[in-house]
Amino acid sequence: MLVCFSRINPDTHRLWVLRPGFPDIDVSLETCSMLLHDFVHYAVEAEMGTEAGFYGHLASGWSLERLRDETLGMNTYAEMMAIEATVGRLQGAFSKGRAIGHPAEGRLRAVWGAWCITRQFEQLELEWPPRFPVRV
Repeated sequence: MLVCFSRINPDTHRLWVLRPGFPDIDVSLETCSMLLHDFVHYAVEAEMGTEAGFYGHLASGWSLERLRDETLGMNTYAEMMAIEATVGRLQGAFSKGRAIGHPAEGRLRAVWGAWCITRQFEQLELEWPPRFPVRV
């Protein structure tokens, strides 16, 4: 799966997910609250080696709507909430310039650094399952 992020304007970015065997996802999102959160998910889920989070579920064909479904089975919901708690801690620390010693911090810095040099209408491409280095 290829996950692409591109700048539309200072307030909006595009998320385009190319999923072999499943429909692509192509949405415009508000950057201030969503972009860093999506990057932290990527870093945390990559370091955990899990397919039970946002990106793993997208790769297995889930829609964005299904990911928001609070009626998912208890085990699935519990796994996703555990990942979300880790994402929240790391996102809060990263946005304040603090480290918390999480293994995902290096990957998050790499993704964020790649995004910072991505110009308007260029795209940052992230592979899932992930690899280093991050490509712009």
